[in-house]
Amino acid sequence: MPLHLPAMSISIVNKYHHMETKSDVYIGRGSVFGNPYTHLEKTDNFTEYAETLMTFDNDYSQAIDKLRERSKTEDLNLVCYCKLPHKEVRCHGDIIKRLIEKDHE
Repeated sequence: MPLHLPAMSISIVNKYHHMETKSDVYIGRGSVFGNPYTHLEKTDNFTEYAETLMTFDNDYSQAIDKLRERSKTEDLNLVCYCKLPHKEVRCHGDIIKRLIEKDHE
């Protein structure tokens, strides 16, 4: 029976409301994790986009795999501009977090 270690914590933080740490992973535009859709569109567009990318071996799926491995031994802060600390806002970081944690289920 394989030994499953508990996953470390994964947080989604706003770049302007967060003090930078070594655990930060930028997920905004310009990164492999950037959302190609406007923030005015539904996050569901990004869900379909990200899940489709995960079905192939590409930069995106490889980057998610690397974050899965990192998340087994260290906390991660997914850093973007759309997640707000004082207001519940869904963002593409929620989808990325779910993809990373999928391996831990």
